[in-house]
Amino acid sequence: MAKIELLAKFTQIALPNSHPLLKKVLHYAKKHFSQCHMLSSSLLILNDTECFKKNYLLNWVYHALECTHEKDISMHSLEEVLQKSHLPIRIKIINQNTL
Repeated sequence: MAKIELLAKFTQIALPNSHPLLKKVLHYAKKHFSQCHMLSSSLLILNDTECFKKNYLLNWVYHALECTHEKDISMHSLEEVLQKSHLPIRIKIINQNTL
């Protein structure tokens, strides 16, 4: 299930590896963030001080998931998610068999 979570040290975008949005999110991240690191085959950390870019990414993902009628996009409102944009963003790629 795709969702956005606010954790203590970062904001997490969790997407299944088969989700149509995943490829676009990874492309945007690699293109627009200076500090973009692949830590393993399943997750990516974005730690950039430019909150404008992170706000755009979070806003875009939130609304894209909302448009695809994903259930439980986040326990938090979009405003709460955007308030945490100063934190690093972790994009977690979930394998289908781990769901």
